[in-house]
Amino acid sequence: MVLKTELCRFSGAKIYPGRGIRFVRADSQVFLFANSKCKRYFHNRLKPSKLTWTAMYRKQHKKDIAAEAVKKRRRATKKPYSRSIVGATLEVIQKRRTEKAEVRDAAREAALREIKERIKKTKDEKKAKKAEGLSMLIMLWYECFYHEENFPCSIVVCFKPARFADYNG
Repeated sequence: MVLKTELCRFSGAKIYPGRGIRFVRADSQVFLFANSKCKRYFHNRLKPSKLTWTAMYRKQHKKDIAAEAVKKRRRATKKPYSRSIVGATLEVIQKRRTEKAEVRDAAREAALREIKERIKKTKDEKKAKKAEGLSMLIMLWYECFYHEENFPCSIVVCFKPARFADYNG
């Protein structure tokens, strides 16, 4: 037959069925004490870590080390191994590792140069497009200015003449 034992909340001693004192606090928390001595010390707010006979004191001061000696398990170390990554086989990775720094730097510089050229090209295209649109606006503005009967006046109001101040006509 197995007996269900509980632990004293103060001393840490085992309490067998039919023994001990149960105390229920106002916040519905249940405390189980081994005897009236533990109950009295608990209510007088004594700390179990300061009394030499409690389990907490013995644990803090390493008194029961012989009984609790547990062999430390050593974690098996994994041996490093190489494997391919998505998009690159093992041979490609090895080749990359063994190639010299100068080759790597040259490839990086070439790639950067190509990217910069591409960016510059797109910027130039944008500038050309903007200039073309600007010239069309200027033409419209001048036409509107000289031939007011063909265009409604609201278009003239939309344009900002200060933007076209550097236009030489």
